Amino acid sequence: PALTGLRGLVQRNAPGCPLPIIDFAILNALTDFFSRSQAYRYTPAQITVVAGTGDYTPTLPDGMEIAWLLNAELDGMADSLSCVPPDEIPLAWSSDEGTPSLAVLVDSTKVGLRKIPSAAGTLDVSLALRPADDCTEYPSEFHTLYRAELAAGALARLYDMPNRQWSAPGSVASAAAKFERAILDAEYRADRGNSNAPTRTKLCLIGGR
Repeated sequence: PALTGLRGLVQRNAPGCPLPIIDFAILNALTDFFSRSQAYRYTPAQITVVAGTGDYTPTLPDGMEIAWLLNAELDGMADSLSCVPPDEIPLAWSSDEGTPSLAVLVDSTKVGLRKIPSAAGTLDVSLALRPADDCTEYPSEFHTLYRAELAAGALARLYDMPNRQWSAPGSVASAAAKFERAILDAEYRADRGNSNAPTRTKLCLIGGR
């Protein structure tokens, strides 16, 4: 559904708040929710690896970007690649060619192989997504399960704004706690639904949003 589907829940509890501010708070809450829960698991189409090319842009749903690189396989071989943060890549490997052993999240739209592959092949990746700045919709299952909690996350942000008509410092903690419980529940559901999910040490968070 559209992100605006959460407006009514937020608006009735934040009287006087302009819609652009409400929409911004909703987007921030959703971004936080998906970044921290890793709940939106996504496997894009197989990527064709080209010799001499290290970075690749998987096809993603409209309005979404990559929050986490969960797993990567070269030429269909399990455990052929280790997923690491960019700052753990040996500097020379950013330009050296050879047989890749590392996969890295280059930015919110690209994944990379290090060393740069010297031969053609295929790359399969598993990702966790979050809304991009231009996001207008998110998956319906999360709206069904967590719409009240996502609205609470937006409200916690609005309540915490000082000296506004909708400010409510005394309500921040309860709204934030409701939102935090949803993040934990979504993370648990995602991990339980993927018995082959890699350990946390193989996750590569970028962006910090």
